[in-house]
Amino acid sequence: MKARNAVRIGICLISFCFLTIHCADPNLPRITIVSPEQNAVIQSSAGPYSLDVELSVPVPGCGATTVPVDPDSFSATLTRLVDGEVLPPETDVTSFFAYILDSETGAYTYTGTVELANFGDYQIHFTIQNVTGEGANTLIFRLEPTVAEFPGATLTMSVSSLKQQPANCLFPDLLVPIIYGIIKPKTFELDLPSGANILANTPYPLWIFLPNPLGDILVGLSLDQDKNDILIDGPDDHTIDLTGMAPPPLTGFDCVITASADGLFNDIDPNDPDGSLTIGIKDVQPSSEGTCILSMPSVDCALIVGMDGDPM
Repeated sequence: MKARNAVRIGICLISFCFLTIHCADPNLPRITIVSPEQNAVIQSSAGPYSLDVELSVPVPGCGATTVPVDPDSFSATLTRLVDGEVLPPETDVTSFFAYILDSETGAYTYTGTVELANFGDYQIHFTIQNVTGEGANTLIFRLEPTVAEFPGATLTMSVSSLKQQPANCLFPDLLVPIIYGIIKPKTFELDLPSGANILANTPYPLWIFLPNPLGDILVGLSLDQDKNDILIDGPDDHTIDLTGMAPPPLTGFDCVITASADGLFNDIDPNDPDGSLTIGIKDVQPSSEGTCILSMPSVDCALIVGMDGDPM
């Protein structure tokens, strides 16, 4: 019986090895992005921007076996992203690229300049082929104005994410999706001023009318030109009243939370500015209308609220 089991285990291991080799076929082409860096944030003044891109395509293969790529099978497709979703149309930018062959290593280097008409999030998807199949890679990056040149915008804002740091510090993490589900459908209007207005009136006063139970906060805006962000300096004693917010059968969450509120807009695409608020928990008390099972966290605890803006 033991011998049979050993044989079965051996067969399974051999099958697994073949499967692994197939899934990570060393003969398939690989495309390495040399520049710009993946997820780069590129700052520019208004107007068309020329992005220089460099790729490396080494000779695929392992040991004595090499399978050269077909350099003319290379393709490059440019698309825009909004909130992580690819927007049509796609633009074929293959003709913008040229290649050279390293005669010693057999590797190809592709270089090209891609013209970008607007600010925003982008991706360029690359493919290349040899007789064994296709290799691919995708470059994702953002083009945004310098923060001092941000034009300002009237936005419809929504809460794009909610989490607490560290996990379970205020309430069980299982409740986070419930709270997020309550506030996610709600939107609020925000007049985000231009970078020039913020520079001329620092700190620039701005009301942010967050959906219940997060409440309204008066903040001061300033610019971090080194990091290209709009900074949000909020109150140190913001009140969040959870009374009546927990849906049945949840009970014991009729609490009043005192917190600080600070944040930033770190994606200043005029067509899709995004940011976040950090709500630091400073005190937790029961409300006068129910019971509160929450208590002041024993560690530094914060709610991180993602904010997504769409032009009105």
